[in-house]
Amino acid sequence: MFINNGFEYIGNIDTNYAEKLGKKILKEIDIENLFINDKKDCEKYINIKTNPMPGRNIAEKMQISNFFENEAITNSFKRICGERYRILDYKFVLGVPTSYMPDWVSNDLGGKAQANLGKYIKPDKRLMTYFNGIDFHQDIIDFPSRTPDFVTFYYYLTNVSLKESPLVVLKDSHKFGPMVFPHEIEIKNKKIFLKNEIFEEEVLIGRPGEFYVWHPYILHGTYPTHEGTPRVSLRILVERNADLITNCQLCEVNDSLLNSNAQKEVRKVGMNSSQSKLASIKDMLLAKYKNKI
Repeated sequence: MFINNGFEYIGNIDTNYAEKLGKKILKEIDIENLFINDKKDCEKYINIKTNPMPGRNIAEKMQISNFFENEAITNSFKRICGERYRILDYKFVLGVPTSYMPDWVSNDLGGKAQANLGKYIKPDKRLMTYFNGIDFHQDIIDFPSRTPDFVTFYYYLTNVSLKESPLVVLKDSHKFGPMVFPHEIEIKNKKIFLKNEIFEEEVLIGRPGEFYVWHPYILHGTYPTHEGTPRVSLRILVERNADLITNCQLCEVNDSLLNSNAQKEVRKVGMNSSQSKLASIKDMLLAKYKNKI
């Protein structure tokens, strides 16, 4: 499935472990005391980085060796990236409904999808990535000039219904290669078009333990939400060993791409999408998948 679509639902792996880890994360961060008190205080911390980093990453501090030692998980790493795969990065990601935000934050957002809420978070809590909606993007956006030699694995740690900002993936959208964000996606007759082709979306609804993988050129994201509970996930970037001749599914996929050359420009500097495409089709997706809530 990964070879055909650039995306794969691997299956549910160790629900109990995932659920316990998700609860532990929520307790650790104390979501009721997550945000800076007001906008004036927010400006004091403008120079403090908003994303986790080595030494300030809760995923490194917590004992998650059980995840990386799970045979089903390591077998997936090997199948996709080869026997000598390497962990490039890993972190926890938290989707925060606006109902959990102070009024000044939700007013500042103005209803727009916010890929990174970090600037609103207290500095000592910036140990993971926080968001409320992320428009369609490719993960290569964080690695300009890099070839597609890595993939994203995603592990749900909480229940995810339509209310918890489930991930939305455009299957087979990787085939065009790296593209510049924001992406020229159009919605016509309740269908999603990219470069005049219709692409099928998949909304990733499920339980703790659901495990997914996608190519760095796959378009994906999520819509902002007001209701629901915070969604906790573990995101892992795994790379193939570029120093070795490797037989792996990632190599097969890259051979099939229309373009796999590294691209220096992956984002139009100073330009953001005027409106999140995913936010604009939220109602369409809710109606289409309402029986899966």
